[in-house]
Amino acid sequence: MSPKKHANPKTQTADSPENKLTDNQRYVINRRQFVKSTAGTALALTWFGSFPGKILGNLKPDATADSESWWFVFGSDSHSNAGPETDPMEVFLSDVRQAFPHAEFVIDTGDITEHGWEEELDRSRAAIEGYDKPVYAVMGNHDARWSRAGRYAFRNRFGDTHWVIERENLAVILVDGSVLLEQYGHLDPSELTWLEAQLKKLNDKPVMIGFHHPPCLPGQYLDSDRALFELLAGHNVLAMLAGHIHSRREYGVNDIQVVTSGGVVSPKAVYCAWEITAENAILHERDPVKNELRQVLSLPLDQRKRGALTDRLDPLKTRQWLGKWHITANQNLWQDGVEVLLNGKLASESTIVSRRARRLKMALDNQPAGHYEIATVSPGLNSPAMQWRWGEIYKKPADTVKLRWEVNLPAGVQSRPAIFNRRVIIGTNDGTLHARKVSEGAPDWQYKSGPDAILSNPLIHGDRLYFGTIDERLICLDPATGREIWTKAVPGSVIASSRMAGEFLVVGTGKGVMLAIQPDNGEIVWQYQTGNLIKATPAYDDTNLYFGAWDGKFYAVNAMSGEEVWVKSMTTPHLSPATCNPGVLDGRIIVVTHDYATHCLDSTTGEELWKFPRGYDEYDWQSPLVAKCKPSYSSPVFYKGAAYMTSITGHVVGMNVATGEQVLEVDIGEDIFDSFPVLMGNQFYFGTLRGKFTAVNLDTGAISRSYSLGPGFIFSPPGVGKKVIALGNMNGRLACFGA
Repeated sequence: MSPKKHANPKTQTADSPENKLTDNQRYVINRRQFVKSTAGTALALTWFGSFPGKILGNLKPDATADSESWWFVFGSDSHSNAGPETDPMEVFLSDVRQAFPHAEFVIDTGDITEHGWEEELDRSRAAIEGYDKPVYAVMGNHDARWSRAGRYAFRNRFGDTHWVIERENLAVILVDGSVLLEQYGHLDPSELTWLEAQLKKLNDKPVMIGFHHPPCLPGQYLDSDRALFELLAGHNVLAMLAGHIHSRREYGVNDIQVVTSGGVVSPKAVYCAWEITAENAILHERDPVKNELRQVLSLPLDQRKRGALTDRLDPLKTRQWLGKWHITANQNLWQDGVEVLLNGKLASESTIVSRRARRLKMALDNQPAGHYEIATVSPGLNSPAMQWRWGEIYKKPADTVKLRWEVNLPAGVQSRPAIFNRRVIIGTNDGTLHARKVSEGAPDWQYKSGPDAILSNPLIHGDRLYFGTIDERLICLDPATGREIWTKAVPGSVIASSRMAGEFLVVGTGKGVMLAIQPDNGEIVWQYQTGNLIKATPAYDDTNLYFGAWDGKFYAVNAMSGEEVWVKSMTTPHLSPATCNPGVLDGRIIVVTHDYATHCLDSTTGEELWKFPRGYDEYDWQSPLVAKCKPSYSSPVFYKGAAYMTSITGHVVGMNVATGEQVLEVDIGEDIFDSFPVLMGNQFYFGTLRGKFTAVNLDTGAISRSYSLGPGFIFSPPGVGKKVIALGNMNGRLACFGA
């Protein structure tokens, strides 16, 4: 949506800089439809393109605008792509135009594209430009996971990534719950601060809030449920609007209605329209195939008439007594069917010792030390009207954990900490580089790189620190002081992390360029062009660089000259060997593709030497092989001739590099996603989606260390130094341990 085209004096946007991305390079990529897309969509879209004009004139009378009410439309998940079929956004808006000509605006809660690529964003933008009302869109995981330019490309086409749309008797706030380069959702502390400021400005006006991932569901698509609902309690929030699950659904959380739209990537999808009267917000469900409009529910705008909360949530109170945890609440929440979660994961019944009115007794002996968010859900997670309460539990670490300190940073962490001269240096998702003292975690210095997340891990080489930014720069600092030494423009956003290869600093960019840089002044020595963005750090064997790009190919390039050695086409762009870093050992390259397969390639020729699992030749989401594919979404580390990786299925797996035979499997019990583990001695370190810092002894196959940082997802790779290891989570907690 263009703010210039749809200027409205009643519409506010969050302050954001005018970020101009130069799109001087286009990518034409043939791709297969991802598994989330509906089978037969292209054919259905072709048919549906002529459908509205034939029968939309027969809409029922309840679709006609009431002179005393106003309407807006809510859809999600159009997954526009660069294919030849009719664009789903165009089909969706075509139906909206004819079914709801009186609608004042349309909101879209994300995944408007399949990959977030510029040509897909342009296609969605063109479809929106063909519609004569404002369309307000925010980013979903598909818009963020493969984005070549962070949020810049999205902002430059749609105006912003969060909005306040205010009318006389209702405001709709759209927030950005996407996580760059990841498929999960998160509301950063800085985003929640912005949301709270907007709610205060509205002064108890009825509000709906929209973002992509639905909250408080068993799949834990979002790790910010507690912070969000505790913030919203006491405000006049009628509903939350979300997508992601491609299904029309409504359920209640703490008297706030959660409403999801069907995925309009399919022309058969049911989507939503809200009618706002003087007294009520009325949800209607639009079925374009049956040409039906059905009233679903009506919510009073007056908070008291809804019986909703008018004050802050009463927290759960916790204390440890006689070896058990006692949790109490001010309300009677312990009726039959109540479920208990620790850091978003259901607690086992063996953990719950007893339930009584307003009191729960738990034995947490099997839980490692650290921070836990405890939540109770009454009457249960599958209830259409859930009541949630949250509290905290902290278990002191034993001597084996060797916790030095932990601090809370103002924004989430995705990059790897660097350790330098008694400092832990870490980038955060508000564009700040923080240096903390190893001794006690006290602040040392800060460097502000810009408004967007630092995804490029800070690299220490000698007495210099290097990292890249989404606004197309490489930056060199003095790691002792944070003083800027040089900054250089590069061709593309730097979402990858650099490494030293011989005398050069090498790094890939969002425009698919692998660069060799002079580390003393930032001058580009050579460039090598691939077919799409580069996220991973290349492997290096003292001669060549080995890396994948999101074009389905894997590359070998001479590190000194930038000359191509070989290129191997491995899979479709969507399933590229590019999500994590490859590794090389004894002339063999280990790399995972996005379809859960692990490959071993000959470093001289690119020939595939083995693949795990064997017989896994065609990607099939429903295949039993996929359910047990281990490892996946992980970089390898090497120990005693084996490659060790993690898995989204919650395992640590070892593979003999020479033969491909499995030599180790350890069940961690928690999903591990986009993992960049590290090795110190025989200790294999990584973080989990449930917020646990974990180590496995590779000689014994036993979990040797585990500490919970809290409920935030861990995408930050551990950073190691001399007798020090550190990592952070998405809620901004940074922890430092002794090795």
